[in-house]
Amino acid sequence: MRKKLAAALLVLVLALVAPLSTAWAAGDLDEIVDYNISVTANSDATLSMTYHIEWKVLDSTSEGPLTWVRVGIPNEHYNKLEGLSRTVKSIRYDSSGGDYARIDLDKAYYAGDVVKFDFKLVQDYMYRVTGNPAEKATYEFTPGWFDDVKVDNLEVRWNARDVADVSPSARQDDGYYVWNTSLSKGERFTVSVTYPIDALAFDAGKSNASSGRKGSSVVFVAVLSIIGFAVIVAVIRSVMKKGGSTDVKGCMRVLLIVLLLPMMVSLGPVGWVALYFILRKMGTDRYASGSGFVSSAQVKRTKIVYCRHCTECGTPREGSQTVCSNCGHSLIWSETPVSEDEVPSELKDKVQDGEYAYGNVPDTYLVVRTIPAVVPAHVVHTTTRHRSTRHRSSTHRSGSRSRSCACACACACAGGGRAGCSTKDFYNTDLKLRQLM
Repeated sequence: MRKKLAAALLVLVLALVAPLSTAWAAGDLDEIVDYNISVTANSDATLSMTYHIEWKVLDSTSEGPLTWVRVGIPNEHYNKLEGLSRTVKSIRYDSSGGDYARIDLDKAYYAGDVVKFDFKLVQDYMYRVTGNPAEKATYEFTPGWFDDVKVDNLEVRWNARDVADVSPSARQDDGYYVWNTSLSKGERFTVSVTYPIDALAFDAGKSNASSGRKGSSVVFVAVLSIIGFAVIVAVIRSVMKKGGSTDVKGCMRVLLIVLLLPMMVSLGPVGWVALYFILRKMGTDRYASGSGFVSSAQVKRTKIVYCRHCTECGTPREGSQTVCSNCGHSLIWSETPVSEDEVPSELKDKVQDGEYAYGNVPDTYLVVRTIPAVVPAHVVHTTTRHRSTRHRSSTHRSGSRSRSCACACACACAGGGRAGCSTKDFYNTDLKLRQLM
């Protein structure tokens, strides 16, 4: 009888997990055919930015039709955000998880449809003044990228009037510098445009696009992630602590874990702590030996690019600093997970915790961390979207997850595309269940 009940519970667990697995394995939902941004620097050093996007829906069955999107904009210092095409029913600023233009579309769009929409804004706090005395001002702009959506054609057009230098090299067309490229999922593209200091009304006080709110968000999410990880490790250690059985009670505990994990994720630290004590109260530690899991170790590698100077106060980075010694601002420009196959050959043998120079790439390091993991083991048995309409958003860190632009003062520091699509969620705290597996 016990075996039959255990088998039934196991089937129920699989039934709960299967839909999630199917969703994760689903194909692309969208494709961006054209992503065009036209930029003109104004006399007051603000930027007039016009966006034109052609968004193709590939799948309207998995999560419903497309009814609204979010596109990352550089920062919260903007004005005159307005839609330009009839396909834009409404547009507003959205600060959840970064800086976005939220665009509600004129109707629902289904698989095969291509919706074209246009909007514009005037953006401030987009340049960095350098030299003592000041000699030049540089805009560095990274359009919003999309972690789960590829971009067939990205075009950035920058009015060439008074421009002293651009990077990377660009062609000139009708008074504009023009860059064209395509972006794979999560890929970014940055342009740099430099002006003489007397070309526009540059203000050294506006020489930073990263706001204190973004810095606080990064710190908050980092602390939240550390606490959550610690609680999850504690629960796993508790589960594996002592011997036990794989009887009905054991199966019930597995079911409980599966059901409570989503709740734990949604409630944050409070939910994680509550789950830990609930499992301890139910005697989860007695279930460990029959659960089919054993502790192991997992090597996590991350490529980190540091800023040479603090973008808050301009203080040079020294030694192995990760935050500015003068103002405490983060000196990390980007953090990218590196798979085993992507590790440079000279770093293959680095499996101990540490930070190693990433080849000859300046200011770039491979950080190696060993973290506990739980892996399946051979078991020896003993007797003892409520979902409404679908939406998307872009990622930046612009183009659905983003973070502070530590090195590029004109980066679009917000996400875009399908909401919740980014794997680089430094602002957004909507963690996915599969990230805990």
